[in-house]
Amino acid sequence: MDEIRAILAETHALWGEGMTLDEYMAFVFAQMESPWGRENFRYLVWKEGGVILSSLKLYRLQVRFGTRQMALGGIGAVYTPRAQRGRGHARAMLAAVLDHVRAEGASGALLFSDIGTAYYQALGFHPLPSHEFSVPLHAIPMGERSPLAIEPIREAEWSEIERLYEHATASDPFALLRSSAYWDHLRRKERERVRRRPAGGKLPCHRIARRAGKGVGYVLTVFDPPALILQELIVADGRPETAWALLGAIREDGEALGGTQLSGWWPPQGWSRLLPREVFHPRPRDRELTMIASFDPALDVGALAACGDLFWATDHF
Repeated sequence: MDEIRAILAETHALWGEGMTLDEYMAFVFAQMESPWGRENFRYLVWKEGGVILSSLKLYRLQVRFGTRQMALGGIGAVYTPRAQRGRGHARAMLAAVLDHVRAEGASGALLFSDIGTAYYQALGFHPLPSHEFSVPLHAIPMGERSPLAIEPIREAEWSEIERLYEHATASDPFALLRSSAYWDHLRRKERERVRRRPAGGKLPCHRIARRAGKGVGYVLTVFDPPALILQELIVADGRPETAWALLGAIREDGEALGGTQLSGWWPPQGWSRLLPREVFHPRPRDRELTMIASFDPALDVGALAACGDLFWATDHF
């Protein structure tokens, strides 16, 4: 634990999101201590003779590719202390972690690179499509008054959100699988972030769409002034009017908060059709680029790339 605290003290300026050091440490440890985190999240340090040489976060993820369910190792927060840089420690650590993940039976490993692709390609990772968008809120058409009820998501309704996600992604060629424990982990992480956020920091703004009292879709956004950030837009009934009602609610929420833009990662696979190209224009991302290393012929990187962008913003770690 002392080694992790030492790493967090150095990474606080990079990833602390405006929290104090103590708040940042508590934020990370709360994720590790959730029921899902205790089983699927490890903070690893690479050291020699008691000296920390490098570190990373390692997650155990479940995905479905076609009809096959498989495990992936998720790698995040790769960091080498300043005094140890330029000696190949991160590369040695990553090679050892990939061997470990493969030995545990995972079909591959996933990461989101902030440093381009060349470094991780040398370790066997392949870049996958990664796009983003940004549009003025006023450019989102409001349309006619919708018969749907668009309401804030209450705490008791997250089990319904879980069911809507599972139903809506069941036919996607690739999807991250989310157990109830995983959903609880996401919610706990958000609550911890909100509880510790500095003044003016990110504020969740989530909505569910109901038709005749039945949930048919939802949208997850976060207000990060001056932009509202789209995290997920799920339309479980497949109706365009549901998507447009949720988009209209996004605009209303953003403008009420004083926002001017809607931004985010481009949605995965067919979900991007919900963002009409006359309003939303994807552009390649230059950071947090999706990369996968495959250990299993069934995890065909070329076939994955053909699917387009694969992950929602909430899937990034």
